[in-house]
Amino acid sequence: IYGKELQYTDEVQFYIDRGKTTEAGKLLRRAELSGVTSEKLSAQMEKLYYLYTNVGFSYADMDRQAQNGYYRAFDRGEWSLVAAAGEEVFSLDVDYMGPVGENGMVVTKTHDGEAILYTPDKVRRARFRVDFDEALGVGNAMIPLKLPNGTWSFFDARGNEVKGGFEAVSMFQSGAAFVKQPGQPWTLMNTEGKLANISFEDVRISENGSFLNKDVLLVKQGGAWRITDMTGTPVSDFSCEDIDINAGQPIAFLKNGKWGFVKADGTVFMEPRFERARSYSGGVAAVCENGLWGFIDPYGRQVVPCTLKDVGYFNSAGSCTLESDAERPFRLIKWVVER
Repeated sequence: IYGKELQYTDEVQFYIDRGKTTEAGKLLRRAELSGVTSEKLSAQMEKLYYLYTNVGFSYADMDRQAQNGYYRAFDRGEWSLVAAAGEEVFSLDVDYMGPVGENGMVVTKTHDGEAILYTPDKVRRARFRVDFDEALGVGNAMIPLKLPNGTWSFFDARGNEVKGGFEAVSMFQSGAAFVKQPGQPWTLMNTEGKLANISFEDVRISENGSFLNKDVLLVKQGGAWRITDMTGTPVSDFSCEDIDINAGQPIAFLKNGKWGFVKADGTVFMEPRFERARSYSGGVAAVCENGLWGFIDPYGRQVVPCTLKDVGYFNSAGSCTLESDAERPFRLIKWVVER
């Protein structure tokens, strides 16, 4: 066993000394899975654990959060579906691609005005003619589209308008979607178009239109943001001035001009002290100081310095969106050491 420890230590150091951090990380992961441990290996792991490397291509624009294992990206007139690990799944020359919905599906708008729903293996699941300007993620076989008149409607896979005339909507999740009728508060609606007897001033909705993560709702009531269950009942007396999406918890919140973190049960996880922050994802949280972003670990320790222009959320594949000042500023970064 000692021989294996020494062998791994020497090989890892060999790669570290030559700047080959990805190879060093793979070796450390292999040692961990083989049950080989030592103080030197632990020190090497600590040094490499929060180092990252670039993966995949660069784009003019890209989603900040992976949805169901995929990102949507745009560059030079083409829209792409990108897997969370960085590989490009497919690209399309279309006018528009909506954000990723259930099972990785995306709805596109062709140059001649057709709506086509694609699966990640580029199979067409729906195709119909409708003029629309924007879309959200597909959920429960419902396709949310923003029409040229500025209102939102839900369409089925045959192109039938199921329900429309909304000022704003979410995607469908677990048989329900948030909708906002003109001049009215937000409320929940089921797939049959029936409205629930609850209302909210605002709802925290993700990039693709999702609002639900582990039965936790983030809603605004009485001028303050609260954490509630699916019935709209607050889980505690916790309230705040603003709140980020629930990306896996703890959730970033704003109070008295600073950002901190709260658990889904309303317990404050970290008191507000940051200029800006994003919710924890993949074991870290993005925080901003002096206009630049970095990451902290669950203990609040700065593990990636605040030197980055902007960042998104880490996904289960260990990658995250990063924005730079380059001509094509958006790309994915990935941890050198696999989680």
